[in-house]
Amino acid sequence: MRSPVIRPPIDYQFKYDTEQSEPVAFDTPVDAWYVWIGVVLVSGVALGITLELPTEQQPDAAKLVETVEYVGATGDGTAATVELTADEFRTDGTTVELRRGDEISRKTLRSGIVIPVAGAKTETGEDLLERLLTDPAAKGNYPTPVIEEQITRVMNRPRALHDEWYPIDDKIRLRAVTVSEKTVVLLGT
Repeated sequence: MRSPVIRPPIDYQFKYDTEQSEPVAFDTPVDAWYVWIGVVLVSGVALGITLELPTEQQPDAAKLVETVEYVGATGDGTAATVELTADEFRTDGTTVELRRGDEISRKTLRSGIVIPVAGAKTETGEDLLERLLTDPAAKGNYPTPVIEEQITRVMNRPRALHDEWYPIDDKIRLRAVTVSEKTVVLLGT
């Protein structure tokens, strides 16, 4: 038979000496080359993360499209102004793109047609759509066929997002115009 192993009792008493605390000692000397390489790498990663964080809000095409759909559904003469963080916009009539720097936001309308008024002049060089956008009473100053012809001409442009970007002054104005039972939303700055 084996004899039992007798162990001394464990002393669980801890002594805290607050008067003689020693400074924390690192096992690695601070002047070692690999410590400095580690500090540089960690600092570089922290700097890279900080610089990559967005400092400005990204453009939001969904906000613009929701407002366009609301204005178009509400009917003739309805107007709205949308504040955006984009610098430029472009549209093909059913898709709207906003751009700020390298950031591009795209959203497609579920219903309706949006027409940019920039560059849409009549044959006489008049900014008819711009007047309709800014002045609700302007619709009464023009015969319906002239307005309809202008809107139809702009709507019949090629349906591709072309490379022409229109500048935005932080706000886009919208107005619904109904001609011959067709409602379109005019969009301009």
